Order: sequence, then C-alpha cells, then structure tokens
Amino acid sequence: MRPAESELRVTRIGVQTCDRHEPVNGVPCPCPDHGPAGRCARTCPLGRVRSVRGGNAVVVRRTGDQSAKAAPWVPLSKRIKRWLGADGNPLRRPVDRFESAVRVALVLAFLIGAPMLAPATGHLVEAAGLQEVHREASWRQVQAVLLRSPPQQFYGYGSMATFWVPGRWQAPSGGTRNGLVPAKTGDPAGGRVRVWVDWAGQVMNRHPMTIGMVKVRSVLLEIGAVVALALALLLLAGLTRIWLNRRRMLHWGIEWACFGPRWSTRRWPRN
Repeated sequence: MRPAESELRVTRIGVQTCDRHEPVNGVPCPCPDHGPAGRCARTCPLGRVRSVRGGNAVVVRRTGDQSAKAAPWVPLSKRIKRWLGADGNPLRRPVDRFESAVRVALVLAFLIGAPMLAPATGHLVEAAGLQEVHREASWRQVQAVLLRSPPQQFYGYGSMATFWVPGRWQAPSGGTRNGLVPAKTGDPAGGRVRVWVDWAGQVMNRHPMTIGMVKVRSVLLEIGAVVALALALLLLAGLTRIWLNRRRMLHWGIEWACFGPRWSTRRWPRN
C-alpha cells in the first residue's frame, strides 16, 4: 500500500528517505535513532527509488552509491600476482598478458641492471678521480703579493666579495709569475694572499682533488645511475601503457561497432 505523501520525501535524485519509525514499503528504516515510539531525528536513506507505471515509487537495491562496508582485505601476495598478471584470470586479453610480460621484463631489467650498473659507474668514476688526484698532487699553495688593492665595496655586495687583481708569486718550479689573483675587499696593495698553483705556476682557483672527494663523487654518481635507470624504465613502461591503451580503445570500438547494434533497437544516425 502506498504511504501518504507526507511520509515520503526525496532529498536527492534517486534516493528515498523517511521521517517516521514505521517501515516504508516493507523496508525498515536503518536509523539507530528509531525507538519504539517517536520520530526519526535525522533523514535516513533507504535505497534507490525507481519510478514505475502509475507514478508509484518502489524501493530497489542500492547499486550506485558508495557502500559503507569496507572492501575486503586482499593479501599482498595476491595483489602482486594481479599486478604481474600471474593470477590466472581468464578475462585477460592477449594485450593484457603482453603488458604483464613487459612489466615483468622491466622489473627484471632493473633488478639485474641496477647491481651491475652501480659498481661499474663507481669504478669508472673512481678511476678517473684517482688520475685527477695524481695529476693535482703537484699543486702547491703559495703566497702572492698584491700589486694593486681591490676596488671598494659596491652597493649590494657583501664584505666577502672576491675580485681579481694583479699580483706576483713564485711558482713551485722556482720561477716568478705575474697575473691575476683573487683578493677580497679591504686587502691593501702589497698585502699577501694564498693561492693554489700547479707546478708551472698557473693559478688554479680551487683546492686540489682528494681521495675523500673522489669517494663522495663516486657514491653520488652510483646513486644517480640507479635513479636514471629506474626513470628510464618507468618512462618506457608509461609509453608502452599509452600505446597499449590506444590499441585497447581501437579494438573496443571495433567490437562495439560489431555487437552493439544487436543489444539495442535504437537506430543511430549514419554519418
């Protein structure tokens, strides 16, 4: 028997609610505030409402809303099997199996390539660094005499600003050299500054390479090589997925064009 109009109201499209404690259309209200007597303190969704012939509203099973019941927990091993395509799902198409095979191949390539790439990169960087350390072992730190004072502090520059001014120093080989040396604001003319020079007396403007610096560089480049390999494989996986998705959509369109008209009597306009 259809309830009175005051007993039913629609708060959103397709959802029926009640405002009293009696069942509506034989469906009890799930509101916990319902007692043996009294009215509902809030609006309680009962289910989907389907319009039938005659204008009556019939409560049907809810299918589109998000369920309050949590999804069942899936073990990690089962998720990994699904991701690798090894769960034996009969609904997998050949393109899905191909994508799973590519995914497994990329994972194996990273697991095999990373342990081989990192030591090789570290060995090459360390060998090049040791050669650089050997070449720079003849560098010496000498005192250079400033032939001119640095310019005064410019607006916006701090007291640690460095300028290149003419100077004179003695090379480790014994000769006297003239050239530009780095000096800071406030150093007077005739003052002395310490600079790094090679065996011929050329100013290098940096400290020589050490074994510790070579090891740090080697470790950083090893990590960078592994990260670069991972990014390259991820890029390849993304491009493969985009290509396979295009093929899926193409095949889906062909199959729908073949079987879609059999499911519907509607005549679509032909272009």
